[in-house]
Amino acid sequence: MNDLKASETERKIAIVTGCTAGIGLELAQAFVAAGWDLYAVVRDAAKLDASGLNTTRRSICDLSTRAGVQDALTGLDLAPYSRAVLIN
Repeated sequence: MNDLKASETERKIAIVTGCTAGIGLELAQAFVAAGWDLYAVVRDAAKLDASGLNTTRRSICDLSTRAGVQDALTGLDLAPYSRAVLIN
């Protein structure tokens, strides 16, 4: 995971779904520790709060529905980032 380290001059964002437990949580923590911004996409706000993750942005939605996907994408601007990663 050392390759993930963000330099001080570039912005990177990890978009992680299901990051309140298990491997999603571990990966989200690794990206945050490496200096990446985190966009957390989860179904349960209370679980996200309990996880202690430092999120740049969050979306509470169900990605199994079209409306949930639209909610997650609304207002998502990747232009400021030199690199973006989606982990689903």
